[in-house]
Amino acid sequence: MRVPKHPIAQEEGYQDRSPKGVALRLGLSPRTIYNYMERGELKARKVGTRTIITEQDEQEWLDSLPPAYPKASNA
Repeated sequence: MRVPKHPIAQEEGYQDRSPKGVALRLGLSPRTIYNYMERGELKARKVGTRTIITEQDEQEWLDSLPPAYPKASNA
């Protein structure tokens, strides 16, 4: 039996703030997101039994990551 999604989840602009939702949006595995959370590098919050990652916490974590390519030196 399939459970229908909550109506708000069908609205344009809705973002799943769960670790799984963040992982899907970033193209990472949920385990990777949980690993960063367990190490304290990515903040998460509890709302009842749910775990959420706020947009601000997600952006701060992304900003803290090293660049993919080092800055070219002017030699």
